[in-house]
Amino acid sequence: MGKLFCAFSLPFFLRVPVSIVCCCLFPFFSSAQTSEKDSLIKLLKTLPEDTNKVNVLNELSYIVADENNAKVAIKFGMGALKMAKQLRFKKGILFAQSNLGYAYRISKVFDKAIYHQQHALEVAKTINDSINTAESLRELGIMYRNKGDFSIALDFFLKALKAYEILGKKKSQANTLASIGVLYYLQKKYKKAIEAHNRALSIHRAFKQERSIAVDYNNLGNVYNDLGDYDKALFHYNNYKNIKEKLKDRKGVAIALSNISEVYINQQKYQLAIKFCKRSIQIREELGLKTSKMYPLYNLARAYLAINDFDKAIKCGVEALNISKEAGAKLSYSECALLLSEIYQNAGLFENALKYHQEHKIYADSIFNEKKSEQITEMETKYDTEKKEQENKYLKLQDVKNKALIRQSTLLNIAAVIGVVLLVILAVVLYQSNLRKQRTNKVLLSQKQEIEIQTEEILAQRDMLEEQHKDIRDSINYARKIQTAILPLPEEISAAFPEHFLFYQPRDIVSGDFYWFAEVKYGKQTKYVLSVSDCTGHGVPGAFMSMIGNDLLNDIVKDRRIIQPDIILNHLHEGVRRALHQETGENTDGMDISLCVIDPQAKTLSYAGANSPLVYVQAGEQTRVSPDNTSIGGDMTPGEDGFQAHTISYQDAPVMCYMYSDGYRDQFGGKKGKKFMRSRFLELVFYISQLSMQDQRRQVEETINDWMKQGGYEQMDDMLVMGFRLS
Repeated sequence: MGKLFCAFSLPFFLRVPVSIVCCCLFPFFSSAQTSEKDSLIKLLKTLPEDTNKVNVLNELSYIVADENNAKVAIKFGMGALKMAKQLRFKKGILFAQSNLGYAYRISKVFDKAIYHQQHALEVAKTINDSINTAESLRELGIMYRNKGDFSIALDFFLKALKAYEILGKKKSQANTLASIGVLYYLQKKYKKAIEAHNRALSIHRAFKQERSIAVDYNNLGNVYNDLGDYDKALFHYNNYKNIKEKLKDRKGVAIALSNISEVYINQQKYQLAIKFCKRSIQIREELGLKTSKMYPLYNLARAYLAINDFDKAIKCGVEALNISKEAGAKLSYSECALLLSEIYQNAGLFENALKYHQEHKIYADSIFNEKKSEQITEMETKYDTEKKEQENKYLKLQDVKNKALIRQSTLLNIAAVIGVVLLVILAVVLYQSNLRKQRTNKVLLSQKQEIEIQTEEILAQRDMLEEQHKDIRDSINYARKIQTAILPLPEEISAAFPEHFLFYQPRDIVSGDFYWFAEVKYGKQTKYVLSVSDCTGHGVPGAFMSMIGNDLLNDIVKDRRIIQPDIILNHLHEGVRRALHQETGENTDGMDISLCVIDPQAKTLSYAGANSPLVYVQAGEQTRVSPDNTSIGGDMTPGEDGFQAHTISYQDAPVMCYMYSDGYRDQFGGKKGKKFMRSRFLELVFYISQLSMQDQRRQVEETINDWMKQGGYEQMDDMLVMGFRLS
């Protein structure tokens, strides 16, 4: 939300050459568009039905369409087309068809737009108008691109580009290349999009077209922002901003500031994002652009959410929501409502979070229904167009028949016998024609009924699949709420370990990794138990195992008050096998776990692990404490003495400890598409061990996300890394 999508000016053939007429009759004719429209409307009333009137109607159609008034533009265009056909004025027909195509395009009735533009292309080819042939090809490319038929759109764009190259029209080549770049961007073919935009930029620079150069920079910024190459995105957005400042285009500057703020949010440079959003809002307020304030306000709310300034985030989010509602921008309203739901959820205000989530869902459903209505309208429009074509053909045929009847009547006066014969022949022809028409109508009716039945079946199947998908999704989302509720509260862990961080990134909605914490008091002594577990599988199966593990740990430590790490794991192993009936059944599920017991009075840490090590850094040296080579539950069993405990003292020097699941080290990525591996992880935690907790967490998250992005891999398993410093 907030990105500017840039395109270039309309093809020049949409403006028709009426300047000679206007100059003759109005020597003081104004160049302003509103004045021009009023003058042309006055002129229209004085003109006879000739080619000049066709030109004026076409000029009015173009001007009104450029004001986004498609309905009136179509009215003028239809008038011009009808009169031009009567006069057999092919240039007038060409311009009328082109203007009608453009008017229907801006009103998003793409089948009619394509119909008229195809006719414009045919006329241009008939009169050997190479320039308008190229312009029609490019306009058809834009229409098919907007319709979503990208392969057809690309074919028209490439034909237009070739035509411009033959004509030597460099500027038009550049504009077509920019259109191709936007097409590739929509297809997420970013490399080709960059190549096309850079070629357009090179030509625009050669002609020193500042406004077009700015458009190229902004489009390149959009591509690099989506690619995650934020430095290049900032470079191009700043170039766009600098040109707009030079041209004193303050609206363009405000748009650039909003786009730049989005990049800073992606880079987690939230203070810079806030600064740029505020400047964008200030300019829009000074220009009276109230509606467009919703874009920087939305980004500002995102930035405040990221730094946990919930009051300001809510204020900005509500203002953006109200503006989008006033403007009737349903998609923007839906996005704002979803953002407010996230803000309230993070602020702990769950009632408001639910309220705005419901608002988002209502508007999202409304948008979906509108899109379905648009598709139905488009199908009806296509049907009406084809029907009118058939009616026109039929009327022409009837006209021919009537003329034949007149000729036959004349011949009757000359030769009655010949007339009778001709009437008989005509009756036979009409009878056969009527029979063919009846057979054709029966076939068409049968086909229509079959199509309607098939359409109803498809719609019913789609609705059933959508409902099933919604039920499954809602159930899993509710399971996530339950799983989140059983995890330790951040305040509990922070009270025991002021210096700690937690990187928790499930692969699916629910997770098979979980962390657990308990505070156990013996008189005046207090001990803390902390663990990180990786259950078999991920998603829903892993989540079930995490629930079993959580309940067993609560029973062993909190209820039975066992605080020796090795004994805890022994009991946990037995509890999992008992819960899953592994003694008698075939189930082999289980979990890997690192578990630490911290004694703050004695300043010692006791650790035991099942296939999950403990890594710590103390006095500049890194140590990896190996776990027992067996899992909790399943077929494998610990040694005769059970799990082994290890004790670490931090009386003489502080110690920085790390526990983690294998999802992090086993993630595929990098330029060669390999696993991250244990060695890289050990290097990473050794490098960050002296940083603050907030910086350590950021380094852990950015490192693995960059690793996945380099190789183009999706996350393969749940990830959990916990670090804490004892001193």
